[in-house]
This record gives sequence, C-alpha cells and structure tokens, in this order.
Amino acid sequence: MRVTIGLPVYNGAATLAEALKSIFAQTYSDWELVAVDDGSTDGSLEILHRVTDPRVRVHADGYTRFLAARLNEITALATGDLVARMDADDLMHPERIARQVAVFRENPAIDVIGSAAYVMDEHAIPRGKRGYLVDMRPARILRAGLFVHPTVMFRTRWARANPYDPEYIRSQDHELWCRVSRDLRAALLPEALLFYREPGRFHLAPYIRSCRDRIRALRNHGPEIIGPAGTWRLVQRMHLTALSYRTVHALRCERYLLRRRNTKLDSGEARHAARIIDRIRATAVPGLADENLGAA
Repeated sequence: MRVTIGLPVYNGAATLAEALKSIFAQTYSDWELVAVDDGSTDGSLEILHRVTDPRVRVHADGYTRFLAARLNEITALATGDLVARMDADDLMHPERIARQVAVFRENPAIDVIGSAAYVMDEHAIPRGKRGYLVDMRPARILRAGLFVHPTVMFRTRWARANPYDPEYIRSQDHELWCRVSRDLRAALLPEALLFYREPGRFHLAPYIRSCRDRIRALRNHGPEIIGPAGTWRLVQRMHLTALSYRTVHALRCERYLLRRRNTKLDSGEARHAARIIDRIRATAVPGLADENLGAA
C-alpha cells in the first residue's frame, strides 16, 4: 500500500529539517511526501526545494490559506492509498508508517487510525506521553475530541469524502471527528508513534481561538447527537476551559497545565525515546547537508 505523507508547512524552518529526517528514517519505503507551503516567509520553502528525492513533491502558491484548506489540498494531490498526517514541528517514530499500514491491511473495514504520542519540549527532549486511552462513543468525542491530530492516517477515499471544514482555522480536527462520530470506523494504537512538540509556554490567543471553534462545532453537531441540554453543558464546560487557560496564563504556570495533560515518562521510557530521537537526527536527507538544516 502506497502512503502519501502530507506535510503542511508554515514558517517551520527551525524544526522542518528534523521533521524531514524523521520521514526519511521510516522503515517503510513505499511512500511519497506531499509538502504544501502555506505562504512561509522564513526560508521553509527553500529547505523543501533543496530535497532531491523523487518521492518528494513541493507545492506552493504564495498564499496563507490555513491548515484545513492545506490538508484538503494534500488529500486531493495524494496518489497513495493512505494519507498520513504530519506537522513540520513534530517527528515520526521510524516504525510509524509500517505499523499503521499493517493495521490497515489486517482491518479492511477501518478508515482512520491514530496512535499515542510522545510529548517533547522545544529542544526535542521527551517529557511525557499522551493519547493512549480513548473512548470512541460519539458523546465522548464531542466532549474530549479523539486523536492527537498529527498521528492520524486515513484511507484516501475516506478523506476525500470527509474533508476538513476550512471555516475552522483552529480545532479543524475536532470539528471533523464530531461531524463523522456516529459512523466513524477508527482504531487507536497504544504505542507512541509520533513525537509531538509542545513548548513549555503557550501563546494564549490560539488556545482561545481553539475553544471558540470547538464551541462552534459543538453547537453545529451536538444537538443531533446528545441533544440540546447535553450540548449546552458541553458548551459551558468549554467556556470554563477557556477561562482556565486565561487564568493559567495570567499566573504564568503554563508548565503545570501542560504537565497535567501528559503522562510522565519513567527514566527507562525517557532514555528509550531519546535514543529514537538520536536515530532520527542521524538520518540523511538527500540534498540537505547538515550545515543547511536550519536551527532545528
């Protein structure tokens, strides 16, 4: 099964090179990379254009259309049977593609697969793990979402039939999972197959926009799934979440909030994750010499 790895990029030069290394470190070789630039101004596009492997296709139109539109563009351009999500600030585990493809082969009825993820800080030091427990009942999806977004792989035909809504600048994945929740045929792999980058200090505005988009998704899809009263309760819960973000930001204790979202790694897990990152960093990317890899 051919896999299209979809990589939307917006001003990701500081981390893009390592993300590319993690793609070239995959043990599964039947892939293509479709990298779509979203109007970057920091040299990201130049890094992409230096890659010489024929499996890599770069698309850029000079505009900023935001993530949902770019993800739909990647799906339209895909030639693979499967599309794997990837972000320019994350790293794939070397076994990610092989492991997810194997599950698709064994389960032809499944349309979407996600996995757990390691959480690493801005310096690519592993700090925790998340996304390894999930309840796929529609009501739970409305309340808590579903996958760590960049861990997702889906069948191309399913993705084309269920595009992201470009009206959602943030939380486009949550809106999608809510919209398809009653008919979704999905699986979660408990092993961490992605390194998700999460800096210790967050910018408040994107978090608040995410809450607003999630509230909009709840109001659009909730009444048919859990009824008006249940939807009202979840909307109020999301307002409280936005308030907690504002409070934590004001008190400058974001690290505490972020730690609560993750399961802490024990020393053995942390060493194992660090060795995988070292393996990724040692991978060559055709056309990119180490001195040209930016600030990753």
